[in-house]
Amino acid sequence: MNHTIDAATVVRDRIQLVRGLSNELAADLHSMPSDIWRDAERYPSGCGQWNLADVVAHLIYGSLGQAMVIRRALRAELSPPMAYVPLCGADGVDHIVRLREAYGEDLIPEFNATCKELNSIFVELAHESYHLPAWTHAGESPISALIDERAVELAIHGWDIRYGIDRWARLSELAIPFVKAWAEEGIAARLRSGSAPARPVTYRFLLEDAPADSRDVMISEDGVGIAPPSTRDADVTFRCDASTYLLSMVGRLPFSRYIRRGRLAVAGDEMLAKRFSDWFRPL
Repeated sequence: MNHTIDAATVVRDRIQLVRGLSNELAADLHSMPSDIWRDAERYPSGCGQWNLADVVAHLIYGSLGQAMVIRRALRAELSPPMAYVPLCGADGVDHIVRLREAYGEDLIPEFNATCKELNSIFVELAHESYHLPAWTHAGESPISALIDERAVELAIHGWDIRYGIDRWARLSELAIPFVKAWAEEGIAARLRSGSAPARPVTYRFLLEDAPADSRDVMISEDGVGIAPPSTRDADVTFRCDASTYLLSMVGRLPFSRYIRRGRLAVAGDEMLAKRFSDWFRPL
């Protein structure tokens, strides 16, 4: 087996996913009320810190940043950009709000233009460039990882945006296989420091639209494990669809609301059920 070719194929497939999610979200935004930028506070999103228009501005900011980072990586420039100042916490949130206000009525056209530019950069990358190191605020990262990062941003924030208009919104069907693999692989790193339960706890997710993908999520002081359901009883059993499972895995599950609307059925320890998202840092 030629692992180089296999790796390149995975990255090319991920680029196609990014393009598909970009186009899907652009179409969704085109159908939304123009007031999402004129009267932005009327349109909250699924992301607690920003309204719908702010999330669009965040995606624009991400496009511009990744385009710059990848161009610099292709020139083997691995130092921080000139005058770079990291924006963290409240400063980062406020910066995105100011950016959204500055774009005003150009918010949606700017989203389209920056997505097109970044997607073109991805498509034009030579295969041997996929694993070149790139500077990021978190340290050096291969370009391929930036492509994955963009896919995650579009998938999760795309849901945040749609949820602002449609409380029944689901993750994009295009994104579900990728988000599932990504969320399960990285969830251990998101376990809050010092938050593990006093005894091991097992949450069982029975996926009604994809039974073969049902999972046990086991949380203990040793970390997090994910596996197909065992024959042992779980502390909590959730019945839901794949989208609801993944939204809970990334900290976007409006728990009580989803139960009221029949999107999530719960059996077992109710208090533990409500705590599932508390064990992890949200995205």
